[in-house]
Amino acid sequence: MNKPAENLPPELVEFGAPIGRRVKAISWLAFAVIAGAIALNLALGFGLNFPVKSRWAMGLAPLVGLLVVLPVYFHSQVLGYRVGGGELVAVRRGRLTRFSLQGLQGVEVDPEAMKFSVKVFGNDGAGAITGEFRNRRLGDYEALVTDRDRAVILRWPTRCLVVSPDRPADFAAAVRAHAGLAP
Repeated sequence: MNKPAENLPPELVEFGAPIGRRVKAISWLAFAVIAGAIALNLALGFGLNFPVKSRWAMGLAPLVGLLVVLPVYFHSQVLGYRVGGGELVAVRRGRLTRFSLQGLQGVEVDPEAMKFSVKVFGNDGAGAITGEFRNRRLGDYEALVTDRDRAVILRWPTRCLVVSPDRPADFAAAVRAHAGLAP
């Protein structure tokens, strides 16, 4: 039996992924530490009158850290979320991460979802909070989060996902509608 037209979910709903305080702070801190290491090494090299070759090496050595942090920063970014066509799509730099809404059991807005979490594997804040995490309340879960204060939990029978759209309540309603869950 078909649903009345007014109850049909819209085809595609898009949400932003605003950067929260924690992600901003960790990103800035990572870059500040590298810049500080470059400045310190150069100051030591010049202050101690090291040979020019050594000064260059000391100044460039911390750039190795930058060569690690920059790709992690850009690869981890979550730029937004799309709900439609039976799936949730996390829009990331250069790629899309897709999650089928089939079998979804629940959607819950919870700003404290990531509280007391331990990172199992992933990035804990340079550009975004992404990867595999664990806490007592959620157990093992995947995170694609830019602002922990906007966390939304999606639960399947064998998976838990935490995301952070710009309008958490609207996002939860859209996911419920597209997954056929009760409001």
